[in-house]
Amino acid sequence: MGTSYQIFEKYKGKGSSLVKLECQQVIQTSQHRCFSFSVSFSEGIHLLTGPDTFAAGTLLCLLTGCHLPQRGQILFLDYDIFLLGRAYQNHLAYFSRYPLFPGSFPLRHFLIYSGLLQRMSPELAQEKAGHILDQLQLSAYASCPLEQLPKELRRRVVLANTLFSEAPVYLLRRPFALAAPEDRPWLTARLEAIRQSKIVVLSEPDPSVLSGVPCQVYRLENGAIQEWGRV
Repeated sequence: MGTSYQIFEKYKGKGSSLVKLECQQVIQTSQHRCFSFSVSFSEGIHLLTGPDTFAAGTLLCLLTGCHLPQRGQILFLDYDIFLLGRAYQNHLAYFSRYPLFPGSFPLRHFLIYSGLLQRMSPELAQEKAGHILDQLQLSAYASCPLEQLPKELRRRVVLANTLFSEAPVYLLRRPFALAAPEDRPWLTARLEAIRQSKIVVLSEPDPSVLSGVPCQVYRLENGAIQEWGRV
């Protein structure tokens, strides 16, 4: 595969069929509000929706392993993610609004370098960069610095770079809301293609954007998951 997801590969090598990312009685206080999460994610698409968008954002933030919850545990393959530290974060592909790279980076270099950070081999990182440029018709911009790309193309690049990662866990914050209308068909097709092999947790205020894609839906309200079900 050309990557090094050691915890994941060791776990799958034991013959385990189900990958889990779990919040066990997690309590977090932020901006004078209390959030409570007890939920388990396995391979598939998990949609966080409902009126409490701040709760969805808080849950995604906790799942990155960047912030220790005040109470409870978050486990990946039965390991505490905060004890794993960087070893856990190496298993993530995280989408946010802007790339964390200097604007002077040429597009192709950004795609290759981010592939290397995703623990791809140099050959696979270059192959992935070429695939994204070709599939999204961005080859004409390959030498263009990120800061000179139109805003909608910057978001397309960051989103595609995340969704074509080899990582076993994807955390996506409002990908459809931030994508241009013309990007939604390939975004939906990509989610459909990976839904059986990745843990995909995404937040969207409008659940209809995933119409036709099988997923587990979680409704967040008053700082907690109030209901859930499959669609």
